[in-house]
Amino acid sequence: MAYFRNYLLLISFVFVIAISSIEAATDNAARAPQSSEKGSVATSDENVPKKSAVAEKKRTKKRSKKSAAYRTSRSKVSRAGICRTTRKSASRNYRPLYASNLAELQGPLPEIISTELCRLRDTHHLLNTDDISIHIHDLSKNETVVNIKADRMRNAASLIKPFVMLTVYDLAQQNKVCLTDSIENHIYKMITVSNNESTNRLIRQIGSGSTYKGLEQINATIKKYGFRDTYLVEQIPEGGRTYRNRTSAYDMSEFFRKVYSRTLVSPYYSQKMVDILLNNKVHRIETPTLVQDGVPVADKTGYVRGTNGDCGIVFLRNIKHNASDYVVSIIIENPYRPQEGWGKQKTAVIRHLSNLIYTYFRRQV
Repeated sequence: MAYFRNYLLLISFVFVIAISSIEAATDNAARAPQSSEKGSVATSDENVPKKSAVAEKKRTKKRSKKSAAYRTSRSKVSRAGICRTTRKSASRNYRPLYASNLAELQGPLPEIISTELCRLRDTHHLLNTDDISIHIHDLSKNETVVNIKADRMRNAASLIKPFVMLTVYDLAQQNKVCLTDSIENHIYKMITVSNNESTNRLIRQIGSGSTYKGLEQINATIKKYGFRDTYLVEQIPEGGRTYRNRTSAYDMSEFFRKVYSRTLVSPYYSQKMVDILLNNKVHRIETPTLVQDGVPVADKTGYVRGTNGDCGIVFLRNIKHNASDYVVSIIIENPYRPQEGWGKQKTAVIRHLSNLIYTYFRRQV
């Protein structure tokens, strides 16, 4: 009996468990759609975030690389742009803009030159410490048309050489010097290629072997012909660094005016000096424009660090008979003797001004 009772209790216990399981299954089935949605959400909240974080990390890393590459490329482009701009700006600062100015020439020449000098300073073609002398003489009218600090004494550099030539020919006219082939050759080299050794030999020749006496004689000849701002105290030192001799734009213009009018030494020697000066190989006022137009120029340059000049006659009437020949003397001086291309920059300024002056005279008829 006890056994039977235990058996019934076991069956009841199993039955209760079975019923409970069925009810649980039924409840789960009823909640299946909701559980599925929640399951997906749960999956999204638990498992996927881990995968998403990894993926996001990879994507961030990739974006960082792209960003870095982009920044690098932008940086390179930016630096290249800055360099190009800087180079362009620098070249613009020192490139004379002929066309834009030659087409705008209006008014009297002194006003044109003064305006252009202001523009050249604004664009740094001329430094604030650059001091410029300009003298322009109309040879047909025999009048000075521009005088800007022309009587200011400047470092002469090689601009002394026309006066050395003048002295040799003045002594030859007086039969005090015999013009040998050697002397003539030294004169030619001194003027046409600005040879310093030839200059010094001629100074010694003038002084009968003495440099001091030669300089004295040259100064006497300079005074004889009325040049008031020019004097020599030294021959050309080794290396060409001459800073003690003096002249002015006015005296240089006077030299070329007088040699043009055949009043230096004699008509013969005046013409002889012009012929040699026409063969000068170093040019500033004889610009490519004048060469292209076939305009002869008889000139002499002078350059040493801190001084750059060119002075001479422009024979405009050779191509335009009703035009005026003229003398132009331009000397730029800087007491600080700057380096880094200063000489080339001032050469460009002299050529630019020469082109303006030439265009003005050509348009006057």
